[in-house]
Amino acid sequence: MRPIKYGFLAFSSLALVATAFAPACTETVVDPVEEDSGTAVDATVVVDANTAKDSGKDSTVVQDSGKDATTSDSGTDAGRDATPDGATDAGADSGSSPATGTACTTVGFIYTKKCGLCGTAEAACEADMKVGLYGACSGEVADGCMPGTTRTSACGLCGTKSEICQNNCQWASGTCMGEPVGACPPGDVKYTTAGCTEANTFRKQVCGTTCQFGAPEPPPCKPKDTSVSISTTTGGTVSFSGELSKLTDQIPRITGTCPVTLSSTNTSYAYIEVKNPTAQVAKVEIYFDAPTAGTDIDTVVTTYPGSTIPTGAARTACTNLVNDICSTSPCTGSWSGLVGANAVSIPAGTSIIVYHGAYSSSSTGPFVMFVKTVSLL
Repeated sequence: MRPIKYGFLAFSSLALVATAFAPACTETVVDPVEEDSGTAVDATVVVDANTAKDSGKDSTVVQDSGKDATTSDSGTDAGRDATPDGATDAGADSGSSPATGTACTTVGFIYTKKCGLCGTAEAACEADMKVGLYGACSGEVADGCMPGTTRTSACGLCGTKSEICQNNCQWASGTCMGEPVGACPPGDVKYTTAGCTEANTFRKQVCGTTCQFGAPEPPPCKPKDTSVSISTTTGGTVSFSGELSKLTDQIPRITGTCPVTLSSTNTSYAYIEVKNPTAQVAKVEIYFDAPTAGTDIDTVVTTYPGSTIPTGAARTACTNLVNDICSTSPCTGSWSGLVGANAVSIPAGTSIIVYHGAYSSSSTGPFVMFVKTVSLL
């Protein structure tokens, strides 16, 4: 007869002789349990009293597996609190960004998450103790970009630069490269006397879209232009190369505020027509500088409406203001200018006349006038 195992206790065949003729009984046989199986089993085995009466043993055999016999730890508890519907509390109001429908613990707690171009969206812990829907994305960076994206853009005078979008959803620019040697602003004009035999006549050269001056206009030679058209692009700048009149050709300098009075001091001057060819009101900044190898000149500037150069008493009827010293960028040196709050408006399809005069009667020379389109409305 083979031994019968009760838990970890085995009885030999000799121990069962006393019960050989006992009435039939029910045996409960329990297979051994591996202590490291991770599964707790009820270690108490009860044997029928008839079976145990002559065994000399207690009728109850107890197997101690080394574990708490009343606790079942299958690994699912793991020390966490239970949550409704078997879910776990993602975030537990810690400020993280749990998904909609996730259980939460504090009704009214507001969660935020990133969205769009560095924006945020909000969701609340609702009355059913679950995270609600996230609202619309707000606070995105204006004209922002997706972090990590790159692009190449134009810069300077027909140059290019590489840009990368930073974590703040704004572009960071590299160095402008590839500008041609001797580059010029497209639309810029300069004059040459090459091939001109008549005094005070010139051939015009225009800076093209490649930021380089083209060949001079073919003969006949002509006097310099006295007008320039504004850039039709907001932020665009055009320039005009001019020269104050000779010391033998001077008129009374203006003084005061518009409408002005005429000074008793005669100075050199220039009048330039600035045209607005667009169908919108243009606000422009007008400022001056010396050409390459030129000298700084203390000048005065104001403007008149229309396209007719004023003479005599009409010179007092300026419509903007008289500026002698322009200390605001992009003005430089002693040159005058009308920039910032003093920018000039030009009605659609019309012109203004710019008066540019020396402050001192002993000053004259070449200049470059810049006209920047600030807005088109």
